[in-house]
Amino acid sequence: MAFKINDVRVGRKTDGTVTAYLHGLGQGSLFTSATSDPPRAGLMLAVFALGRDCYWDEVQGFQTTLVPWNTTPSPIPQGRVDHWEIQVPGTPGHQPQVYLSLISDAQVQKSSGSTAIGWATIQVPENLMPILLGLLTSRYCYYSANGLRNTQVLTDIGWTAP
Repeated sequence: MAFKINDVRVGRKTDGTVTAYLHGLGQGSLFTSATSDPPRAGLMLAVFALGRDCYWDEVQGFQTTLVPWNTTPSPIPQGRVDHWEIQVPGTPGHQPQVYLSLISDAQVQKSSGSTAIGWATIQVPENLMPILLGLLTSRYCYYSANGLRNTQVLTDIGWTAP
């Protein structure tokens, strides 16, 4: 059964070992793989520190939503990232997944709510998660067949348009 995480408690000893405890109201779970997989514990702590709602489920692991992700084909192949969700499996060896909600390039009208009409799911190795979190929390984040970027000036980063 899933529970909302109220605190992510992580410790790193001088011998380099890491322990982590995911605390909820009246319940919690020792993240037993933290010792063998410190980047995974660090990722959970980083996402929690961003102020995101976080949940723990013994099956799904660490996640920012309990709502199932859309798995049907997206009506748009690329777009500006409106919001994102993450799942970090509790089992080492399984890569974190990020779900992106996308706003169409054709959307130019301002709105006070989300105008996302597309989505994408990407898997990212744990060693690349710091740059991914940086991109997702930047002022501008765009997803295309090339990947994620935080700029509209493609020549600066050596990309061509998809």
